[in-house]
Amino acid sequence: MIPINILLDTTILIDIFRGCRPAIDWLKSQSDKNIGISGFAVFEILQGSRNKEEMLSLQKKLEKFPVFWPTEDDCNRALATFANLYLSHGVEVIDVLIAYTTIGLDIPIVTLNEKHFKPISGLKTIIPYQ
Repeated sequence: MIPINILLDTTILIDIFRGCRPAIDWLKSQSDKNIGISGFAVFEILQGSRNKEEMLSLQKKLEKFPVFWPTEDDCNRALATFANLYLSHGVEVIDVLIAYTTIGLDIPIVTLNEKHFKPISGLKTIIPYQ
């Protein structure tokens, strides 16, 4: 597998797939980077499908990105973080798993949803556009 520079969060993928101009322009500006996605972001994207045709279309679009999963150690750290932050900060399971996939790879996550990731220590975020 090629070394990856950044992981895209679900919010960025949604904007790209919807044809949001700032998202498309930003993605084009990253042509020198190896960009991946978390397997959990794939789940989130596919969960938004309203029918079989939409599901197939999204699967085709997602094929352009290599998919990464957390290691067992990443999952154990995600569980500990979730237990510590869920009640106090309302972090969601999927966001913690995406975060620890990124932390395990030691790369930043590109997101518009800094609020969900802010309480997670050690996570590097990039907000690419407003």
